[in-house]
Amino acid sequence: MPILLLAHPYLAQQLRLQELTCIQNTQDAQRWFASHPFGIVILDLDAFPANDWDFLLPDYTYIGLSHHITLLEQAQKQGLDIAIHKSLPFDKHLYLAIENAQKMLTLKKENSQLQVALCKTRTEQDMSLLLGGISHDFSNILSIVLGSAKILQQENNDAATQELLQTIIDAGKHGKDLTKQLMQYQNQSIAQCDIEAVLQNVGGLIKKSLPPNIHLHISPTSSTQAKISATELIRILMNLIVNARDAMPKGGHISIQTENISGFIQITVQDSGIGMTEDIRSKIFDPFFTTKKEHGSGLGLTGVYNIITQKNGRIRCKSEPEKGTCFVIELPLFKNPQVFILDTDFHRAEQLQKLLESQGDTSVLCQNLADLIQETQRTHLGCIIVSEHFSQTFPFDLFTQQYLILCGNQQKDSLWNTILPESSSAETILDAIPLS
Repeated sequence: MPILLLAHPYLAQQLRLQELTCIQNTQDAQRWFASHPFGIVILDLDAFPANDWDFLLPDYTYIGLSHHITLLEQAQKQGLDIAIHKSLPFDKHLYLAIENAQKMLTLKKENSQLQVALCKTRTEQDMSLLLGGISHDFSNILSIVLGSAKILQQENNDAATQELLQTIIDAGKHGKDLTKQLMQYQNQSIAQCDIEAVLQNVGGLIKKSLPPNIHLHISPTSSTQAKISATELIRILMNLIVNARDAMPKGGHISIQTENISGFIQITVQDSGIGMTEDIRSKIFDPFFTTKKEHGSGLGLTGVYNIITQKNGRIRCKSEPEKGTCFVIELPLFKNPQVFILDTDFHRAEQLQKLLESQGDTSVLCQNLADLIQETQRTHLGCIIVSEHFSQTFPFDLFTQQYLILCGNQQKDSLWNTILPESSSAETILDAIPLS
């Protein structure tokens, strides 16, 4: 960790520290700050009066040295983190202060990460409220359409009309599922679906809306559980199939195939349509980009991309003019939820991890909040076990949407699912985790 000593050179000669840079003026200090985004700064307050402290920045930890108590107190009021009196042997006190400064700097960095994550969460919550309102109104409109279609179905005995009305009802129910998904955006759960069942559902929904000169072929697949809801996967496939239909004005073929590849389910959607140039292909996931002019919103593939990436999946597209288009989707296979253990009792945490692994569940030990945030960026669903030591500072707003949280504090029961006292054993905690 870089250390800046803003003092006379004789102080640097007394200290044997790696990465120590000694500077004698604030101008050189400014250049050091520009090349070091974080670090520890040691200030000789006797050499630099109070009016020279205005360059202090929040991303550093500051240690002040002085012969005068009043000067140290004054500096602390202006943001100094650690104050050391220049009484002998001050160098030994300074080594201890640097160790504490390193811990303080780590906490500052963790707090900064938490603030950024909290800001992102609040933005997502505001957006979910907007989506929820729109979805609620659209759901009411669909209810009217469904009700009218059911009445017509009861009053009409013609077989062809009955089939068309049933198609309207099925599509309306699918639309209701989509709006329900949006309204539940703030309370996401651990979702999974059977790929084979979804493909059968999509085939039944879309085949009736395809013209006779377009043939849809769905290869049979084994029952595979993917980490995505059925509604979300139907939305993805419907978008891709409709786009393929629009790209084949003279007719053609659409095929859907699946394959299990090292922890992922790969879904390939291929058409024999007009294809795309490289310039168009590079923009298809951009919001509001469309080649359909007034007939397209430019949001369909953007929504598809967002859903897949939120599930830690991938989507890529291959296309050439007059040679068709191929979308390849990779979605993680559904496994038991990931368990994250945030506990200062390392022996208990290690024992719990072994118990979890013995029953086939995966787990990760985290020593601090920064580690937890980094780990959960890779896995967006699961369970977090928080020991009472972290309960006062734990950022619940970051995790309550997607994680089951077990914690040892009773101050906010609405945010916890189970109360775990600090004295809980690994076996007691394991019994409290509702894993399949």
